[in-house]
Amino acid sequence: MAPNVEGGVLPAELSFEGPEKKLEVTFEVTSKDALGMRAIGRDDWQTLCTVGECSILNHVRNDHADSYLLSESSLFVYPFRIMMKTCGGTKLLRVIPLLKEYAARCGTRVATIMFSRKNYMYPHLQPVEHSSFEVEKEYLDRYFAGEGRVVGPEDGEHWCVYYSNLLRDEDGLPAAPPPPQPAAARSDCMEIMMLGLDEEVMQQFFKKHAAGTAWEVTRKTGIIDLLLGADQVDDFLFDPCGYSVNALRDDAYFTIHITPESHGSFVSFETNVSVESYDGLCHAVVSLFKPRKFSVAVVRGNDRKVDVKELSNFQGFEEKISSRVDGHWPYHVHFSHYAVE
Repeated sequence: MAPNVEGGVLPAELSFEGPEKKLEVTFEVTSKDALGMRAIGRDDWQTLCTVGECSILNHVRNDHADSYLLSESSLFVYPFRIMMKTCGGTKLLRVIPLLKEYAARCGTRVATIMFSRKNYMYPHLQPVEHSSFEVEKEYLDRYFAGEGRVVGPEDGEHWCVYYSNLLRDEDGLPAAPPPPQPAAARSDCMEIMMLGLDEEVMQQFFKKHAAGTAWEVTRKTGIIDLLLGADQVDDFLFDPCGYSVNALRDDAYFTIHITPESHGSFVSFETNVSVESYDGLCHAVVSLFKPRKFSVAVVRGNDRKVDVKELSNFQGFEEKISSRVDGHWPYHVHFSHYAVE
């Protein structure tokens, strides 16, 4: 199993960075019925992805959002909110200038931005703008007047978060913030990041051992049950191995990405589905993939704190880390890490 703290030493050809970098951006709501950022077409999103060094594999949509399955993770586009996450050696922060340009084209502007990620396994293989959280904060500070925090111990498993509701103007000074915004999309979110996965489970995501098509894998592995009746499911089985799925259920998204190689197996699960507690869903995810260790990050809107019971009582696991930030941003953030006892 690959090391899971910053400073891994596997050879570069064996060192794929599973943990994703994530940008969540909200935009000033100009009209309740406007298309907003959904007016940007697939070709333009591909241009943005190219800047970040990834590509669009497929696109599905429903009445609420567009889902783009990427070669390195996912992009979800709502009228006034986007979520983009990329893994590997992608250059996610480089998309910010073009994202601002697209917003202006749609008659809106950035209202808030949140950048987050788990600690890298192989920071020495990341592009320069992602080589450390300090460097990432400096890059973000070119465009925003925000603040970054590390949730959890910096010398162990942790989650990095940067938040801002202030753009910088052409002179580099904080610009006037947009007026208070109505909810552009759901603010709740749960991310599960799993390492050291059961090898028998991971065999299902090698093309030569797979149950058939990507859709057959989605059904036969039980992944379909984790998508809670999604109305749009977009899955992809990579050659020779690897699996990704995006799904939409009304205005909620689900996304799963699997790197199954035994020397560095990694699975991520994320959803913004609104539920009273993420406990049942989190247990279902962990039970299906059988990791030896995993981290959970839960974000709730400021109207409700994260209940610690959402992140406890995993049979056979010991909670090694539990850290939270309450009320500092318009979100409550809770990060926990578990390992097999």
